[in-house]
Amino acid sequence: MDEAASGLDIVVVDADGDSAKRLTGAFPKGTRFEVVRSTADAEALLSGMSAKVLICADDLTEESGLMFLARTADAWPGMQRILLAPALDPELFFHAMKEVRLFHYLSKPVDPAEVARVVRRSLRDSGAPLAAEPAIPPARVVAGETEDVAEKSGLAGGFLIGLLASIALAALILIPLTLYLLKSIAGVDFFPDSHLSDWFR
Repeated sequence: MDEAASGLDIVVVDADGDSAKRLTGAFPKGTRFEVVRSTADAEALLSGMSAKVLICADDLTEESGLMFLARTADAWPGMQRILLAPALDPELFFHAMKEVRLFHYLSKPVDPAEVARVVRRSLRDSGAPLAAEPAIPPARVVAGETEDVAEKSGLAGGFLIGLLASIALAALILIPLTLYLLKSIAGVDFFPDSHLSDWFR
């Protein structure tokens, strides 16, 4: 079937040939895709051919991939947009989710298994203005949340240990004191046949 008539599944914008090769090598078998090296080439291609998914590297020379996705969001509202970048600031990511309607974020170097999963999901959900499932935040955001939870758990555990130690210490002090007072006031000997009774004289 003629691609110009049927359209493409994916358009990849990446000036790094090795990165693009690694990315497209993880696409599911039968995926129809085209790789271009600049945003100008991407616009020229998409002006004459439809695509379901647009994957754009952020480290382009003429403009950042995020700026390109934001600038062209209204031109192709039904196309899923995926950003490919070495690192992304968490605040910038969540801004992109809202303003650019970013479907997903892939970090460089890409994980082939993650690429295959994201591409299948993006192709499945293509045509909808928004993705059916929320995009996954960058790995460092997830790690930050994990570290925060671990830190809170550690603080809670330390507090509990300190509380139990305080209770045990209070018991060691109060029990002998209570026995001594009872022996002194009431004359009750709790250890009449033991040398322990000498402790409370």
